[in-house]
Amino acid sequence: MKAASQTQELRSTVQLFVRHLGLLDVRRTPCGQPLSVAQAHALMFLRARPPEEAPPTQQVLADYLRLNKSTVTRLLQQLKSRHLVRLETCPSDKRAKRIHLTEQGRQTAANVDRTSQDLFSAVLRNLPEASREGVIQAVQELTRAIQQRQEGDSP
Repeated sequence: MKAASQTQELRSTVQLFVRHLGLLDVRRTPCGQPLSVAQAHALMFLRARPPEEAPPTQQVLADYLRLNKSTVTRLLQQLKSRHLVRLETCPSDKRAKRIHLTEQGRQTAANVDRTSQDLFSAVLRNLPEASREGVIQAVQELTRAIQQRQEGDSP
C-alpha cells in the first residue's frame, strides 16, 4: 500500500473510531457519564493524585490535558458550578488556584472510572483474544507517533 493510501486509510479509521467511541459528543463521555470528555479527564486526573501531594494548579491541569489555560478555566468553572471541584488561592502565588475535588467530585470521578473500565472491558471482549495484545500495542505505537509529531520530532 502506498503512503498516500495508508495516510487516507489511517485518517478514515481514526475518524470512524472517534465517532463510534462518542468523542464528538460534548455532553456525554463514551462511557455514558453526563460530562464532556475533558471534564471526565480532569476529574480522573484529580482523583489519581496522591493525597500527600499538594493539590494541582490550573496550569498543571492544563499541561496534563494539553489545553490552554483559558479553556481549563472555563472547564473548572463548569465543574465548580456542578459542585465537583473547589478552587483555592495558592498561598505561594496569589495568581494561581489549587484544585480540590469535592466529595461529590470524588464520587463522580469514581463513577467515571468504573464505567470507563466497563466500556473498555466490553470492547476487549469483542476482540478475538489472540489479537488483544496486538491491538493495545498498536494503539500505544500510534499514541507515541502522535506525541512525536506534536513535540516536533517528526516532519
